[in-house]
Formats: sequence, C-alpha cells, structure tokens
Amino acid sequence: MTIVAYNSAGNIVHQWYKEGARYIWQITVDEIAKTVTFWGQSNNKICMSWNELLTNEINTVLNMRC
Repeated sequence: MTIVAYNSAGNIVHQWYKEGARYIWQITVDEIAKTVTFWGQSNNKICMSWNELLTNEINTVLNMRC
C-alpha cells in the first residue's frame, strides 16, 4: 500500500509505503492523538499525524496500489 500526497500543481509532495497491503479498506481518525490511520488488507496500516497531512503543500491524498 502506498499513500501519495500531491500538491495543487499535481506534483508528489510525500509518499508513505507499507509492504503487504494492496488497498485501503478503512480510514480512522483519532482526534485525541491527532492521527489518521489508513488500514490495508491483513491489517497493515500507515499511521500519520495531522501535521503530515494538513500542510499547505498537500492538496490531494490518494492510495496507489502496489
């Protein structure tokens, strides 16, 4: 599973990778910990802070299949 963040110009700003997951089946938001978790198959997950996602650079976040 690869999560890709793009800016408004369509350029890749950041990528997060987790081996073994091919797709996202659930997204959970923890408001107390200020994190977003993308869950993939076999419970593989990518966890990131709101600060990683809520920057002025990031316009779109997509799941790219491995």
